[in-house]
Amino acid sequence: MLLFPLDSRDDLYFARRRDIQADYEPDRGEFGRRDTGVVSDNTAEVNGAAPDLRRFHRYAQALVRVRVRVRVSLRLGLGLGLGLG
Repeated sequence: MLLFPLDSRDDLYFARRRDIQADYEPDRGEFGRRDTGVVSDNTAEVNGAAPDLRRFHRYAQALVRVRVRVRVSLRLGLGLGLGLG
């Protein structure tokens, strides 16, 4: 998980898009994609796991300003909460 400062928003290529959800299992991959009907403007277009820096060249600038880098693995049924402060 990467936590970027607020001034990185333009470098993350945010855009309005429909929220498409899917199920995921490690042995099966992604399946059961469905449109939730929600349109959001807080989703980055860049794939953070494998960024295309030729297409999204400003993402490299955002990576320099990352405040927190954490690797997280959650088991089925667990959630991750981020507190304020």
